[in-house]
Amino acid sequence: MMQPSTKPLYSPLHYDVVEFAGQVVPTPAERAEKQRVIQCVAAATKRSFEDVSHIRVQPFGSFVNGLSTWNSDVDLVVTGLAKPSRITGGFSHNDKKVVYRALDRIAAALRKQRKLSISKMTIIRTARIPLIKLETNSRVVADISLGDTSGPRAANYIAQQIGLYPSLAPLVLVLKVYLRSCGLNEVANGGISSFALTNMVLAHIMDELRDGNDVFDLGETLYSFLVRFGDDFDVHRDAVSVQLGGCVARSQLSHLGDSSGRLILEDPLTGRDVASGSYRIIAVQMAFSKAARRLESLAQSSRGSSSGRINYLEGLFDVARALDRQGHRRGGWGAAAAGAGGLVDEYFVVQQGGRFVDTPPDEHLQLPPLEGEGFGDLDELETYIDSMYSEQQPSRSSRKRKGSSS
Repeated sequence: MMQPSTKPLYSPLHYDVVEFAGQVVPTPAERAEKQRVIQCVAAATKRSFEDVSHIRVQPFGSFVNGLSTWNSDVDLVVTGLAKPSRITGGFSHNDKKVVYRALDRIAAALRKQRKLSISKMTIIRTARIPLIKLETNSRVVADISLGDTSGPRAANYIAQQIGLYPSLAPLVLVLKVYLRSCGLNEVANGGISSFALTNMVLAHIMDELRDGNDVFDLGETLYSFLVRFGDDFDVHRDAVSVQLGGCVARSQLSHLGDSSGRLILEDPLTGRDVASGSYRIIAVQMAFSKAARRLESLAQSSRGSSSGRINYLEGLFDVARALDRQGHRRGGWGAAAAGAGGLVDEYFVVQQGGRFVDTPPDEHLQLPPLEGEGFGDLDELETYIDSMYSEQQPSRSSRKRKGSSS
């Protein structure tokens, strides 16, 4: 782990970042509640495929790597059912049809898991990786997808980098909240993912160290990040690869495509481009540039001021609101999902008196046992799911005539 050689005099913004990062992370009680939700989801998922061995429900993302805010979603992947393409990282059109039906089965089992106390549940079928998004009455939001172990492995990798670079975590936490306030923290809306942002911050730290700059002053490093990616970084010329040492020439990653006008960011583990869906990257850069100008303005106005200590982060976002556990959670994820073109299949809307107003297409489906130890490929998974429909085709057809999604 890197440590400063002497005790320096930090910038005022440094202390603002330290204080905020310490308050925005989950409390032990909040983390325990998220862990309880994970256990309930795992139990329900395994029941929905109870005779298939090797099924695991694993958390990944910020909950695992330590970059979770108190209201961050919990990312869960179901392994042992279907694997996305090693080349693209997603599912083909035909494979998605099978994945949809597997998610329908899992969703039906989740609805019956009363310990979850679900207030909302949605299947987002149009994403590159289709997923179930649910929210509990305790305000825990979980995203559940089918896949392989690449997500958990990436989370472990980031956790290792946090151990090596102490500046990484607090900077990412502040920038995550800032991008959320700008509506640029979701790939579905053209923004950048937490994983992509973390790699950008890591690349910046690497470049700063190589140039001999101090990265232990979090205020200075936050500002220099905003200037680098807001003003200096040219998506037509530059790219990001921590494997290659930080920010590199775009030509070094030409194998990831030559689509101009978008960010190229290489996954350090898989070598894939993990920013291909961030079509609003120019808006992200403008947000970073605007943040840098705000910090400059605050620093200028504070010189010679007798009004007392200011919190520089207030120039970027509403700090009190970001830390307010009692307030409304991000305005609701349902509205955000609907805002992404309305491409959402939502059938669990509100739970009233222990009953759901709407029910999933396969609510009454009986799940037959499967002999064997798992699925070798998606064809086997499709055969298995088809077997549960074969004896109940009339009820399934009638539901389809009513307009239910399959």
